[in-house]
Amino acid sequence: MYIYQFLQAERKLDKDQLASLSSQRSVQAYLEEEKENITRIIKQMLAVGDIFKSENLQVIIIPGFYVFGSGDNH
Repeated sequence: MYIYQFLQAERKLDKDQLASLSSQRSVQAYLEEEKENITRIIKQMLAVGDIFKSENLQVIIIPGFYVFGSGDNH
């Protein structure tokens, strides 16, 4: 259900439609439904951050490119 609402949000919505999607109840229901996925993604992001930190790696973001490198190459 919420995936459908998200896809609808990609299109232009009027104020009433947007208000119904952003109501506290809708947001809370979405968070409860997606809690496991959100938790998994956060844990993955933290793990990647730990790896980058322990290996002294850095990510340089250039529009259109992602450059991964060692923090030693300044």
